[in-house]
Amino acid sequence: MGRQFSPSVLAVTAATFFVTGCAAGHRGQGPAGVSGIDGGGWESPLSRDHPLVGRIQDVAGDREVTAKELAAALAGAEIVLLGEQHDNVDHHRLQARVLQDMIAEGRRPAVAFEQLDVEKQAAVDAVLSKPAAGEDESPSARATALAEAVDWKKSGWPPFDEYRPVFETALGGELPIRAANLSRAAMGHVLAHTTAGAKNGRAGRVDATHDVELTAEARASLAADIKESHCGYADDRMTAMMIDAQRRRDETMAGAVVKALAESGPGGVVLIAGFGHARSDYGVPIHLRRREPGRRVVSVAFLEVFPGLDSPGAYADALHAPRLPFDYVVFTPRADGEDPCEKFRAGLEKMKAR
Repeated sequence: MGRQFSPSVLAVTAATFFVTGCAAGHRGQGPAGVSGIDGGGWESPLSRDHPLVGRIQDVAGDREVTAKELAAALAGAEIVLLGEQHDNVDHHRLQARVLQDMIAEGRRPAVAFEQLDVEKQAAVDAVLSKPAAGEDESPSARATALAEAVDWKKSGWPPFDEYRPVFETALGGELPIRAANLSRAAMGHVLAHTTAGAKNGRAGRVDATHDVELTAEARASLAADIKESHCGYADDRMTAMMIDAQRRRDETMAGAVVKALAESGPGGVVLIAGFGHARSDYGVPIHLRRREPGRRVVSVAFLEVFPGLDSPGAYADALHAPRLPFDYVVFTPRADGEDPCEKFRAGLEKMKAR
């Protein structure tokens, strides 16, 4: 069985058992709508000949657009969300390309990372405070130093080299780097105090207060995504806890973006995060709309293509949404063909036993 289409790396599980390495392949023909990936080749090996690969979809306009049109849309944005599949190296190369284009246009946005817990900001700052001078302080060397400073190898994220293009671009452009995520330890503490609703026969509820309430439709979409991505192992109580965890992380990331925006001024902010967090119906954007009304926020998702899903609308259905919940979508080849339900069965069964 091939890898199912779902937000299989939701933040609640990103640092536990759903983070995987990228399945590296030989270089193939470059993307049709997005150029500049180290000469134009795809790294992900699967479905390179899919009709949507390389296509950029303007969701509101319901039309395909060029890379130049996407760049123009991002140029007018104060906050840009670049939503990824964590284990797809092409997504990180495309994120780096977006940053390169912004730098070339004279912008200096802060770059906030889901992959960095907010508790790691001091370690990040220590690396950033060192002047970039000489061969030993190249962007590559500084990126390696940053990875070591935040103990990336123990973080649970894919190998740092898969994210290296984004970090090297940010460091080479002397862009501010901001840690944006709620750590597993902090999340565990929060969840320990928000599970009262699962008692007294009210399974499926978690008593938690959030700064923005979800619509019934958005909550249903999030619940469906969680149940699907956990292959039926998440019962109602576990799903409710994961909804709360996802939302806590969205709020934390939104807060980090707002803080970075205040510090970066006209340069704006770019958030690097899983595409579930970039969703306009239940992700970070809903919190940004409340906290920073009037700001121009653009959400871009990099989505892997799947056989049989040959139109953009088919991906909306797969995401349990009436339409694609982003401003723009860039379609790419797929990194991994293994069925995640089999790949992570042991971890899923362990989760269910808790």
